[in-house]
Formats: sequence, C-alpha cells, structure tokens
Amino acid sequence: MTTIPSRLAQTTQISRTLEEARKRSTALYRNFYRSAPEICALYALDVPPSTLRAKFRTQFEKNKTVKDLAVLDLMLLKAQQ
Repeated sequence: MTTIPSRLAQTTQISRTLEEARKRSTALYRNFYRSAPEICALYALDVPPSTLRAKFRTQFEKNKTVKDLAVLDLMLLKAQQ
C-alpha cells in the first residue's frame, strides 16, 4: 500500500473548547491506531502492530490530564507532523 502525502496533510486548527480538543485528540488516536500495520510495514519494524497500538495508548493516557487548550493544540500539531 502506498502512502499519499497529500492525504495526510491537514491545516492548523485552534480548539475553542476542551470538548473540541478532546474530539480532535480522539480522532488522532483512532488514526494512529488504524495506521499501526502500515507503519510497521513502511518502516520494516520487527514488532507486531499490537505493540505499537499499546505504545500509542500509553502516550495518550500519559497526557490525558492536560487541560490547557494552548498546550493541547501544540501537542496535537506536533503529533500530526
């Protein structure tokens, strides 16, 4: 499967509420979760996709207490790069 860079491109967004930031972070988590097999294949990783998914979950759980919108937006932006 080929990766199409323009499909991954997104405009910068600023969250107006915590609910909006939560929805964006949930969507980002789902995109990461679904792309785990493709990431393993693309980078020829010797780990199963389930290991990547567990790591994704750990990182998102670690940051679930962040409530500052500016920090959340910055984290979401960096995660998409």
